[in-house]
Amino acid sequence: MSRTKLTDETLGSNTITSPNLTPATFTDVDISPNVELNITTPNLASSLDLSSKSLTLPSSSLSPFAANAGTQAFNIGILGFKQAVNNGLTVFNLVDGIVDEFHDESGVDTPENANANYDATNDLYSNPTTTMTVISETFTAQTAPTTARIVIFAELPDGTGDFVVSATRDNSTFNTITLTDEGFQAGSSGLKIFSGSTTLTGTSSPQVALRWKVVGSSLTGTNKIHGVALQWA
Repeated sequence: MSRTKLTDETLGSNTITSPNLTPATFTDVDISPNVELNITTPNLASSLDLSSKSLTLPSSSLSPFAANAGTQAFNIGILGFKQAVNNGLTVFNLVDGIVDEFHDESGVDTPENANANYDATNDLYSNPTTTMTVISETFTAQTAPTTARIVIFAELPDGTGDFVVSATRDNSTFNTITLTDEGFQAGSSGLKIFSGSTTLTGTSSPQVALRWKVVGSSLTGTNKIHGVALQWA
């Protein structure tokens, strides 16, 4: 018996509908993989049960929503600093990080500081001489991190070139962080925001002892550090 091939031209719209088909007689194997199907909203039921199905989307569809760790860390640092300032917090603890706006000196290891004057009125550290070192207390991570991200709120008339910023996970090996100038916190003058990240490579035990450090040299102006947010992962 010869077969008649039905095409779009042969059939009008809605010629073959659900009542014309016996359940399970038209399955995936009956459709060529090269057939282009155009299923639009009117072809679908108002509700679909996909609980037993797997839905696969191309990565290109998800890329606009992909998380960027650096951006997230930066945003959390900004929000944490604002929260700490508004609430007069000493050290604002996060699950995997801290925010210190220097409301007092509890988050800084003052004995290890060098040439860093603390201003309790304006909550900041500044350099009275041409050098400056500010280093934090030790913060304990839940697990050994491999990356540290920092956000610094500061006024640096000498620029970032005269400062070395670093972080450690073992209180021994400090990994250098290259800072990016993110611009002024508000307007076109005053407090600026700087950010950066680094891989943590310390091998001493325990590898959960996190600290940040800011070292300035050959300073000619008065540089002011208003706060630091450190996150790790």
